[in-house]
Formats: sequence, C-alpha cells, structure tokens
Amino acid sequence: MAQSKRIVVLAVLLCIAIVAAACNVPPKPTAQGDWELFRPEDADLQRDTDQDGIEDDREILLETDPKNADSDGDGFPDGFEDLFGEFGFDPLQPNKDSDKDGLTDQFEANLTSSPTDVDSDGDSWSDFDEYLNRGYGYDLITPNEDVDFDGLTDDFELSIGSSPERVDSNDDGFTDFQSYHAGFDPAGPPLTNVAELIGITYSESMAKAIAEGQAGNPVPTTIADELPYAQVTAPLVSAGRVKPSAALMQRSLFNPSNSPAFYRPYSEVVTNLFEIANHFDGSPGPDIVRLFVWSQPTVDCCVDGSRNKPGRRLYLVKISDNPALNEAEPEVALMGMHHARELITVSITMNLLRQITAEYEAGDVRARNVVNGSEIWLLLVVNPNGYERARGAQVDWRKNTRRVSASQIDLGVDLNRNYSLGHASLLTPAQRAALPPFARDANGILASGAFNENSYQYPHTTPFSEVETQAVRGLALSHFLTQLREEVSGLSCSISWHSYTGLIGHSMGHNPIPPVTDITPADRITLGMLADAFALPSGYVNDHDNWRFAHYPVYGGSEDWLHKDRGTMSTFVESYSVAEGQTGYNFYPMNSTDALVVVKHNYDGALELISKCPP
Repeated sequence: MAQSKRIVVLAVLLCIAIVAAACNVPPKPTAQGDWELFRPEDADLQRDTDQDGIEDDREILLETDPKNADSDGDGFPDGFEDLFGEFGFDPLQPNKDSDKDGLTDQFEANLTSSPTDVDSDGDSWSDFDEYLNRGYGYDLITPNEDVDFDGLTDDFELSIGSSPERVDSNDDGFTDFQSYHAGFDPAGPPLTNVAELIGITYSESMAKAIAEGQAGNPVPTTIADELPYAQVTAPLVSAGRVKPSAALMQRSLFNPSNSPAFYRPYSEVVTNLFEIANHFDGSPGPDIVRLFVWSQPTVDCCVDGSRNKPGRRLYLVKISDNPALNEAEPEVALMGMHHARELITVSITMNLLRQITAEYEAGDVRARNVVNGSEIWLLLVVNPNGYERARGAQVDWRKNTRRVSASQIDLGVDLNRNYSLGHASLLTPAQRAALPPFARDANGILASGAFNENSYQYPHTTPFSEVETQAVRGLALSHFLTQLREEVSGLSCSISWHSYTGLIGHSMGHNPIPPVTDITPADRITLGMLADAFALPSGYVNDHDNWRFAHYPVYGGSEDWLHKDRGTMSTFVESYSVAEGQTGYNFYPMNSTDALVVVKHNYDGALELISKCPP
C-alpha cells in the first residue's frame, strides 16, 4: 500500500513537470536526477518494520522482505548480510559460514581458503582479517609476518621500500601503516601538515593495545569489541582463536557507546528529519521547513562480494519563513559528511536543524532573524553509505562505498575530489606532472599520471561520477521536481563541514594551476569577512590564505566548484576533534562532553556566517 502511494506521488510530480514544460518553463541542463518534494504520508516507507537494520524503502529497492528480518531464511538477518555483502553474503540467497569467520563458504571456495578453518594458513590472523587487509600485504593462503607490528607485512614493506623492523621508517611521527593507508610513501620525505588525511580513529585503549603488540607483548583481548566488523572479529579474538593484526587494530573506528546523542544510525537521522519536517510544516509548529529527497538512490557495495546494490537515499531540508516560495534572499547551502569517518559533521548539521527550528518556534530573536532573512538549504549527510560503513562496521572509512571496478580493493570514490572544477581528469599531462608529489598523493594520482583507484583520495576518472555529488550539483543548479519554476536562484554562500583541526577556510586554497584559477581580490575580501564571522563566536581559527601553504592541496573539491562555476562564496570548516582549542589527531570527539562543545560552537558560527551572507 505504501509503495503504491509513493508511485502515485511520483506520478503526480511527473505530471507537474510536464505541465511546467507546457508553460514555457526554461529547460534545465541534463541531470541524472532531481530533488523531489517529500510527502509526510511517505514516511512510513522509512520505517524498519522487521527491525533488521534496513528501512522498508530500501528493502523494496533490494527486493528483500520488509516484514521478514531474514528474507532468505539462512539464519543471517538481512541487516547482517547487507553489511557483510562485500564478503560473500546475499540477503536473497541462502548462505553458509561454517567456521563463522565472516566469509561465506562459497566466497572462501572462490578464494581457495578453508571454509571450516578461521585461519587457513595458520599465521594466527583470521581469514576475514587477512582478506579485509589484503591491500597491506596479507594473504589468506600464504603465512605472513609483521615483525614490527606496524600493520604492513614484512614482505610488503620490502616491496615498497619501508623497513620491516621499524614502525616509523622515516621518523616523521606517523607509522608506516598510517602513511601508506593515507596514500603516502612511508619511506619517503617526512610528512607535515596532513590534517584530515592522517589521523586517529581508534580509542585510547586501542592505542595502548597496539603499543603492547609493538613492544612484543600479547595484545589484550579486552579491545575485541572495538575491532572493525566486531560482529565476527570480536568473538574470534575474545575466544583466543586468532589474534588481531595491527592493520585491523589501526583501522578501528571507536563508536562511543556512552554518547547516545551522537553518531546514530543513518535511519535514525532520517527519522528525525521526518519528525522535524512534519512538526514545522504549519501544524502544529510554524511553517518553516520543507523536506526533499533525491530521485536516485545512491550506490552501495556489495551483494555476494561482487555486485553493487542500491544504497541509501539523500535528503535535503529547506529552512525559510516562506518555504513554499523562492524569495529574493541570500540562499545558503550547508553540507555535512563528505568523508565517512568525520562523524561529528552529522552531529553538527543535525543539531543545527533541531536548534534553529526549536529556537525559531520559541521566539528567539537571532534564529528568527536568520530564518526570516535567508533561505537555508541543509544537506545533512552527503555520504550516507560511507557513514554507515564507518559507524556500523566500526572501520576507518573515508570514501563512499561504490565499487568502481572488479579489481578495486579499497572501495569507493572520494566525494570531495569528484567535483569538476580542477578535477584531476581535466588537468593536462603537463599540469599533472607539475604537481608536487604531495599534491599528486593527496588527489589519488600516481606519479605516472594514472589514477590510483585504491587511494583514499581516489577522485574517479570522471567528475560528478557519483550520485552524491550529482545531488549537490542538482541543488546548485536548481534541479527540483516541484511546481516552482526555480527553487534556487543561485547559492550565495555555503559551508561544508569536515574534521579536524578547528579552522575555517575558503575556496581555492591551493596553488592555482590552470584551468584552476585564483580568486579575485573582491571575492577574497568577502570570503575573509565570512570566515571572520564564523570564527569570532565559535572560537575557530580563520585560516585566511595560509591554507595554500600550511595544508594539502585539494583539487576537485566542492568549495572550488561552487565558487568558480556557480559564483558561491564557499567556505569549509575543519571542526575541532576534541574540546575547543585542542586538535590532536582525532577525527571526531570520542565523548559526549567534547561533542556537545563542538556542536554548540559550530551552531553559533554558522548562524553568524549566514546572517552576513551577501545576496
């Protein structure tokens, strides 16, 4: 019934589009999708009726049964098989995992490992651990060694030129694993100013456990529940059947169970969106919110270890005192979660939505002035599949989760390298050659000029190849399937949240390389003013133009495209990772006390920037 209702709504929207065309509405550029007005009556499709971890709307896309937690009756819930699809599971085909190591029997047969032995080659690391970390030298069939316990096997280190006996071959303060994991040569020149690319995602207790292993001592099993894909790795380690590799431990993403208000499942984020949209649609709350859904679902990996599958939907919120109109006011885009492990950015955008609507209803002067004087477009989570991979599997993840080729090991595309302005594919061979090695590495380009699809900064060979960046483009170009001729006249300003380091910067923060050109003096003044507006109430640092010298160059990012292609005064925020003024190397606060401080200060800064945004 709910599915039929959604089909009817889509049909109505299509009719509206046809009528609009007949009324001489100017044609839009070709797009892969549109933003559709989300109807409150469709919210029932987002429920998880069978409580298997997959909302009903997505179960329909996956063709699983929304009313049966185990659609194929194999004993594995659909949610488990969805999360472990990369390792051979399929929620529509019965699977067996005889040794309960997280790899299906058929998958192991294809790999020629043993489906009845969790450690086929007897080197003390589970088959699952070695398959997950095969990009760092691990092999399920051939025993491996990691003498220095740095996360890279000895043979692998010899092949790339780093030392099998030193955790940090070039003494730059980053382990060989951390450097290689982020796309840098662990035996190359010492790294500096690599915030956002190299950081800590694991807890203090995990850090101590890693240190024990590097000192030659047994790794305490008390950290088992913090391991990536703990559903299968934790029981094996807790029982002493295997030991966790240093790679598995360093890829752990600590999900603070003591912080219930933060880092919640994407389905809960979406449910909160519906509740807020329903309340602030004129009854019972003030009419200040409209909710939109992107017509194309994202793409996720995988089914039975090979095929991509439908991912999660993208949602956009408009906040305005007249949300059904396109007023002559500054239009501001706010975006969170381009990069999956930067968990705090979802908390920041979700809190902003909750707080500004609640304060508006309560009569707060500041909130009312901002909402009455601007149109705010809030894309809370740009990368929902990456977010769920990082949060749900407790694994360090940056990109989205679409497998771009059968040979790709580290799945996905870096969404903040996938925009067209300055995209690596648009640079000539001479321009690529002119990039310093650091710039190449930071944009997923090999020294040969080819793309490294396993890089954490892989931009894809084509800009706007991903549904997620197409949706951002659809916002900027006003691709809306509504009765209005144009929902967005042109984004005046934007903020894209990242982490970490506690600063605010702006577009074109790199050495200009044609066709990537510098910003004008007038725009520099405006961007500096906006950054100051955010920095003053938030306690963040306005990085001004030092970004080009003190940090790494980003080509193909959202800020550059929005500014140079669309004329938007675009900024980015690298949020604090712990308490105010403390950066460390954490991608996000690991306790609720620090997270509350970070969220509050970003709210204050955002409202001030929005209020200063020029028309």
